[in-house]
Amino acid sequence: MRTLVLALLISIPAVAQEPTPAPAPQPEHKKFEWPKPKKTKVIPRSASPEELRSAMMMMVRGLGTRCITCHVGKEPDDLTTFDFQSNAKQNKLNARLMLKMQNDINEKTLPKVKPDPPDPDKAQVTCFTCHQKQLKPPAPPSPPVHS
Repeated sequence: MRTLVLALLISIPAVAQEPTPAPAPQPEHKKFEWPKPKKTKVIPRSASPEELRSAMMMMVRGLGTRCITCHVGKEPDDLTTFDFQSNAKQNKLNARLMLKMQNDINEKTLPKVKPDPPDPDKAQVTCFTCHQKQLKPPAPPSPPVHS
């Protein structure tokens, strides 16, 4: 009898638990294939799809933002809904100007800088250099107060 009571006491919590509901199904998105650049103004049209993806991810990481910040799209997580050719968003136009500035600094200004002591690593400016994962770059620190 004790064995029967012990078995019932052990099995009651297992039977009394509510079943775990199945997770809600996630909507399936079509697989996005990065295209070869077509009508780009700053990124070379000769860039490969992988180079285009790399450039876009550099901006996403540097600004701490998502594709929908600059591109017109219906679903933020489904790139197949985006119209990448559209220039409807001012942020995209701003990004072009910023990329031109970045390219000028990297191609024209930085090669003239001669570090002392010499540094074998080639310096590069990216979106992160100024933006530090913020859409609006943070304010520079105040100059030191001289007494």
